[in-house]
Amino acid sequence: MNVRIAIDGPSGAGKSSIAKGLAKKLDIVYVDTGALYRGVALVAKENKMEENLGELLKTLESSKFSYIEGKIAINGKIVEDQIRNQEISLLSSKLSKEKEIREYLLGIQKEMARESSVVMEGRDIGSVVIPKAEVKFYLTASPEIRSKRRYDQLREKGETADLDKILQETIERDKRDQEREIAPLVQAEDAILVDSSHMTEEEVLEFMYEKVLEKKQCIEHSLR
Repeated sequence: MNVRIAIDGPSGAGKSSIAKGLAKKLDIVYVDTGALYRGVALVAKENKMEENLGELLKTLESSKFSYIEGKIAINGKIVEDQIRNQEISLLSSKLSKEKEIREYLLGIQKEMARESSVVMEGRDIGSVVIPKAEVKFYLTASPEIRSKRRYDQLREKGETADLDKILQETIERDKRDQEREIAPLVQAEDAILVDSSHMTEEEVLEFMYEKVLEKKQCIEHSLR
């Protein structure tokens, strides 16, 4: 029996690391949908198509998105390092508002969810991509906590970072994601709310793992 797990939430809530850990514990596929949008932003930036949606879509049609050992790849080349910066993050948020971009990636995501058991994380997984997912989570944290986490990550990489600027960008991105017309960031009605503001990554992972096991047991019992 395939089990599909949807994890939604705002930027910086820890979705990626938690989803990876959960997929590993359950021995199922991890899909980072945010990386797909970042990949689109990278294609746009490298081809100078940030403001030319038509040409960008043509380029995307001839591009192949895939995952290699859990990392996003474009045309067979892993681009994980290139997409993990603030410029790409902001551009991906902007492009994600475009209907054509969302439709292009939606097909890729739905196919992945059909093929096998997955832990899929993003902004609209439980509400749009796999609304019938067996387990849904909404993982969040305060803007201040999320900004500090991002600040620490950048500093660890040796990059210059301004905490106040990151906080302002986080607030602005939340607003864009929540107010966009197409597939806005929302907590699905049947999603389990998890606020990680004052929880360790291990505590969040264990809580969600237990919830998944409980749901699997209920499903298996109902099928007997």
